[in-house]
Formats: sequence, structure tokens, C-alpha cells
Amino acid sequence: MHRPGAKSILANTLYLSSAKAITSLARMVYVVLLAKILGADLYGLFNYGLSWYLVFIPLSAWGLDSIIVRGIGRDRDQASLLAGQTLALRSISCLSIALLSCLVGFYIEPDSISRLLILIFSIALIGRSLSLWSNAVFVAHESSGYVLTQEVVFRLLEVLAGVAALLSGFGVIELALIHAASWVLQGVAGQILIRRHLLSVSLNFEVPALYGLIKDGFPFVLSAFLIAWLMQGPVILYRQILGVGAELGQLVLALQALYIITAIVSEMPGPALPV
Repeated sequence: MHRPGAKSILANTLYLSSAKAITSLARMVYVVLLAKILGADLYGLFNYGLSWYLVFIPLSAWGLDSIIVRGIGRDRDQASLLAGQTLALRSISCLSIALLSCLVGFYIEPDSISRLLILIFSIALIGRSLSLWSNAVFVAHESSGYVLTQEVVFRLLEVLAGVAALLSGFGVIELALIHAASWVLQGVAGQILIRRHLLSVSLNFEVPALYGLIKDGFPFVLSAFLIAWLMQGPVILYRQILGVGAELGQLVLALQALYIITAIVSEMPGPALPV
């Protein structure tokens, strides 16, 4: 959906901010229920796994989302070509970084439950990385309504399935599986929506083009990684230095409000890029 100038920015900012606001509200309820039912120890362990893979997300994204939004906004005629090149690179990066996440996690983690959580969340990394690529294509086409729809549907489904699992007596492993499944499904749904409603996309593995994307994405990935580490690093460092305990759960709970606020605000500049 293409609107002129300021109207497009306003409409798509509203879509993206609404998506984050609704999902953040659902997340707040989910956080309270997780902390209450799991207890501080298991809640801390679950969020350690979340923080672990969220640190790796910028590496899998490699700054391509900003390149997509900027590139398609400049030249719509090249949208299919750029989408195919970035999806090819995203496919390589998300699979390789998911493998790296597992290998590093298995190397430094002696605990079997923590290892299993890292494995499951590394699968979530693949789905989330593909979903972020889809969201970038939606934003680039000034069609952020698709982002709103997907975020609301899949995050609410995750919350409802997670609450049902908690009330049925399941634990952190099952919650992690639900989280991973929701992101993988969203990643697949995003690909389908793009092909049905926006443009045809075919993987393009031309080496010179991929090399150029890697070079262009490096400044973005460096800054995004440092921001992710600033947000998630305290949880990972606490786990590695002091282990899992009630204090880790309390630390995570204290950080949740900051995560939720920044998630909503961070969506505001995005719709201006393609315009």
C-alpha cells in the first residue's frame, strides 16, 4: 500500500508502534505469569536462554534489514533483485549463526538443561531472523499493516499456548519449544505473504552481490550487536559468573520494563526510510 510522504510515515509508524504496544502488553502479562508460576530460578533460566539467542540475532541479520528498506525505497524496480540477494544472504547467515550459537553454548555450558534450551532457542533464531527479513520487506513497501497482523497473531498465540502449557504443568523446555515454533511459523507466513501480495522472490547467490551486501551491512551489524549486548549481556554474564538462582530471575524481571519501552520506541523511525 503506497501513500504519499507524511501520510505513509504516519500510517506505517502507527502500524509498527501498535504492533509493539499490543505485543508488549501481552508480554507483560506473560512475564508476570511466568515469574509467578515458574518461580525465580526457572524464570531466570528461561530468560537466560532468551538473552543468549537475542545476542546472536544481529549477527544473523547482518544489517540487511536497513539495506532492504533503504534500497527498495530508492528503486522499486529493483525490489525483486534486492529481495532475492538479501534473502540468500539471510538464509546463509541465520543457519550459520544458529550453528555458532549452539557450538558456543555447548562449549561453555556444562548443564544439560541449559544446553537443550540453547539448542531450542537457536532454532527460534532461524525463524526470527527470517521474520525480521519479511518485516523489512513490508516496511520497504510501506505495507506495515502486515507486520501488525503477524505480530499480533503469532505473539498472542505464543502467550496463549505458553499460559496453557504452564497451567498444564509443563516447564521451561516446553515454553522454549512454543517460543521457537511461533517464530518459525511467523517466518514461513511472512514469506508466503510477500510472494502473494508484494513481489516474486527467488534466491540469488551471485557472489559479487553478496560480497557487496556483507560490506555494506558491517556498520549496521556492529552497532546492532553492541546494542544487543548492552541489553542482554548482563543476564548472560550473571549466569556465567554467578550461576542460575533466584537473583538471576529478579535481575531479568527488573530489566523487562526497559526492554518493553525500548521495543515500542525503536519502531518509530523505520517507516521514514523508504519515504
